[in-house]
Amino acid sequence: MLTRLGEEVLATKKPTRTFLSTSEGDCVEFYDVVVKLKATVATVASRMRAAGDMEETGDRAWSWMAGAPTALAPVGEALGMLEREGSRWIVRANSGPRLARMLDRIEAIVGERPKEVSRAMTAPWKDEPNVARTKAEADETMVISNRPVPVESPEEARVTAAELTARSLRDSLDREIAAVGGVPRRRVATEEGRAAVEAWLRGLELRGQPTEGTGGRMLDLDGLRRELGLPTVVGDAGRSGS
Repeated sequence: MLTRLGEEVLATKKPTRTFLSTSEGDCVEFYDVVVKLKATVATVASRMRAAGDMEETGDRAWSWMAGAPTALAPVGEALGMLEREGSRWIVRANSGPRLARMLDRIEAIVGERPKEVSRAMTAPWKDEPNVARTKAEADETMVISNRPVPVESPEEARVTAAELTARSLRDSLDREIAAVGGVPRRRVATEEGRAAVEAWLRGLELRGQPTEGTGGRMLDLDGLRRELGLPTVVGDAGRSGS
């Protein structure tokens, strides 16, 4: 009932389109590129550790730290990442221009150009109707700033990512959210507002991605529901699939 009412409320509102931008003004697109390097893993690791702008964030994983500290990234911003996964080297970046610069930087450090094997790109503007591909198409701009998070294991990485996501979403409860027609913490004071906030939370959960491997789970925002005084939904038909 709440979800249906929320959808009816949202249907009457003109959606706000947001342009997701890097700090350089480029469109945010997430690249995962598998590359080959002739140098041994030990050689690559040694040269990465010797580079002053590469921060080791895990076992055979480095983030390229370039750019001055900002309010969004007090310790500096990560512009790309090189990581060894099994027998593969993977380069990651959140825009096309950053990917090109990351490949140039790896070449400068290692002494050879990474040979691209395959690439995958996830574009928020393709998957989300309220995300614009260009700034000209958007009503507002949101700058996405990366910072490296050191982790000791894949499990710790999953936990850290979940904590960062929860922290970010909790902060959003006190900001204007177009999808709920105002500030979520204020909107829950009325029945219409509560329905809109619940529809927003459920939409976030449905778009959440399960972690890989055993024990993966969808995004669970019942903690935010409890904080807002909304009914929790763990175990309902939508979660159990029954």
